[in-house]
Amino acid sequence: MEKRYFWIKLKEDFFDSEQMDFIHDMPNGAEYIYIYLRLCLRFANNDGIVERRIGPDVRLSYDMQKLAEIVHSTPDSVVVAIQVFKQIGLVEEIHNGAFIIPGVMDMVGSESAVAQRVRKHRALKRMQESQPLLQCNENVTFKVTTENRDKRLDTRDKSIDKDIEKKSRKKRFSVCDAIDGLPFGDALKASLKAWAVMRKEDLKAPVSEKALRLGISKLQKLCGANEEAMVDVVDQSTFNDWKGFFPLKGERRPPAMQDRRAQMKQAVEKGGWGW
Repeated sequence: MEKRYFWIKLKEDFFDSEQMDFIHDMPNGAEYIYIYLRLCLRFANNDGIVERRIGPDVRLSYDMQKLAEIVHSTPDSVVVAIQVFKQIGLVEEIHNGAFIIPGVMDMVGSESAVAQRVRKHRALKRMQESQPLLQCNENVTFKVTTENRDKRLDTRDKSIDKDIEKKSRKKRFSVCDAIDGLPFGDALKASLKAWAVMRKEDLKAPVSEKALRLGISKLQKLCGANEEAMVDVVDQSTFNDWKGFFPLKGERRPPAMQDRRAQMKQAVEKGGWGW
């Protein structure tokens, strides 16, 4: 069978997608993104199906220990990562514990070994043929180079303008005002402000407009319209120094969590956070 080479291509906004942004805000989120990319690359030649093929007919699911070896991580991290991927639709279980990564087929490219050699040969030939032309026509070369330089400068200037505009929007955003404008009761707003203070002061990760929007969306998915449950989930994240919101675990409101919430609430009331 002719050998083929596979690769994956990421879209320009891959890391800005809501799914990647959600994972990145989790504890160990960067590791989970790494695990996802390793899985995509490893199973690109299998249509994104994560399963072991033993012979032509036998197909088995991977145990977490083996998957951890494949992605160079720990079994515990792989277990949590796969659960998160299933929750947000990055992977789908198909049969007997095996699963598929639907997005892989949009990333995959491949070519045969022969096609790779032909492509490299043609690229080398084009480079050799263009060399005399560049040497013999300096005026044309200078004109093309100048035009390319101007295009690069224009692209750079537009990029700088976008960065300035983006930073300006970030400066104008006030998380405190944004929370006050939410259609929630005072108890939930106070918890959200305490969580925002914790992120800014303890994690050095201030709540952006996008992070707040995603956080509220996650709260509503977890709790529906139950604001009392939302308060417990937010307080849990504040107590544990978590960037995002996760299902409630353990005792509903342990004393330590209440003390932590009171501490953050006092910090909010003192103000001076620049928000």
